[in-house]
Amino acid sequence: RLAVVIGIDTFKDSGWSPLRYAVKDAQDLAGVFNDPHLGRFDRVQILTSPETTTKERILAAIDELARRNLSPNDTVVLYISSHGTLGRTKDGRLHQYLVAQNTQLNDVTDTAIDLAELKQAFNRLTSRKKVMIFAFCHSGRGKSQLDETMQATLREIKGPFFVRPIDIVSEATIVLTASAWGETAREDRTLENDIYTHFLVEGIKGQDRNGDGAVTVTEAHDYAKEQTYYFTKGEQRPSIESVILGTDPIILSGRVSQTGRPVLYDYTQRYQDLDVMVDGEKKGTLPLGVAVEPGSHRVVLTPKGGTEPIFDEEVTVGSGQQLSIPILLQGYNQGISVRVGYQGFLTNTVDQQVARPLVMYGLAYTNYFLFGSHVGLRADVSYGQDHQTLSVGAGSTGADVSQLAYGAAILYRDAMRQPMPWLAWYAGPRLGGLYMTRDLAAGGMGRENVHTITPGGVVGLHFRYKRRVSFLVESAINYANVKIGGTETSAVYYNLFGGLSVNF
Repeated sequence: RLAVVIGIDTFKDSGWSPLRYAVKDAQDLAGVFNDPHLGRFDRVQILTSPETTTKERILAAIDELARRNLSPNDTVVLYISSHGTLGRTKDGRLHQYLVAQNTQLNDVTDTAIDLAELKQAFNRLTSRKKVMIFAFCHSGRGKSQLDETMQATLREIKGPFFVRPIDIVSEATIVLTASAWGETAREDRTLENDIYTHFLVEGIKGQDRNGDGAVTVTEAHDYAKEQTYYFTKGEQRPSIESVILGTDPIILSGRVSQTGRPVLYDYTQRYQDLDVMVDGEKKGTLPLGVAVEPGSHRVVLTPKGGTEPIFDEEVTVGSGQQLSIPILLQGYNQGISVRVGYQGFLTNTVDQQVARPLVMYGLAYTNYFLFGSHVGLRADVSYGQDHQTLSVGAGSTGADVSQLAYGAAILYRDAMRQPMPWLAWYAGPRLGGLYMTRDLAAGGMGRENVHTITPGGVVGLHFRYKRRVSFLVESAINYANVKIGGTETSAVYYNLFGGLSVNF
């Protein structure tokens, strides 16, 4: 458990106004991390003196952190309380910067720390449990300052603010910031802290949302986010950037000592600004986590400021379960479908002489759990038989034809948004096989059969009827090498299916 905690009150360049509580912020947080009953961190490096908070020493501390971070199971935390600023790189791109002790106001790009580069360096750490906490902003007010050129740029921009720079966040990193983009992070004299840091420390000390004995970083942040919002009367909204695979694994204090209450959560950016209601009570706005009691609950998700919910259903959760809200919106991640449709050859020679289109009956199993809520694995099998009239030489004859088709597909799916939240589409490549037999009524050829590998692709639609039941329409195109009746022909065949899917 490793942490680097940085607080910078004073700056070499007098153009940067001094901060009152940045050093105290760092010391307060380090105190929680070092507490043997709370954080229990193995090493907390505190950088608060002018000599240790230069650009060079901060970057050296990150390098040292990389050398000490030997295991992917390490917990790694980087906290910084200082000024933030904006600057343009040599190619004219807007970047966010951290102001170090020796940063020059008139030379930000060369003497400040580029936040994107800092994130990239942090993302390269071995750990898959790491968090960056930034107690500064880039709005030009509060805990940020801009040089005269950037201030002039902002004055010339029409509208409240310009587009936020693209941030780089790995699947293993959570980034917490004291305010949303364009808002002001600030210190408070009555709290004697940066406002967000004050409530984050409170959260780490005792906001165990699900009651399992440990406080995770998202539990502490959710508490600090709510308290900061109310303390500033809505003027400061702390934010979180993350791509969490599974649940939040980063424990900041305590130990998991028992099974916790179920939690509904989402900390990605895709569904931000959805209001979450559970059993008629508003729990907050995404991104956040919500602890509930085990059992069934009515969960309603509504776009912020909207009236029509995009999700309004009964959800059953058990003790200790962590349920991702995107999984709810995507639907159940497994399904078995019963299908009926037609299968036929588009290649004319095969259609006339080998097999006509025939009715197929089939089953398919789909699992969107193995690869995530959007990408799933589907296995299918179908069978059909028919008595058909085929062309043989200059004449025709009857034949009993049967076909067995099977295959596996990797499918990408996505749910439609308003105004059709009940509709989802899916598509992907499919690799399968086709086993075909026929008995000709004439010619004395007896039973013939062919087996061929059939690569192709599939596309379809799901129409949700109820939570666990949906209708499907699907089409597939496949390639086959048909060798039957003494001839070998490359052919293309199609499937058209409709069916009923039971989801679980």
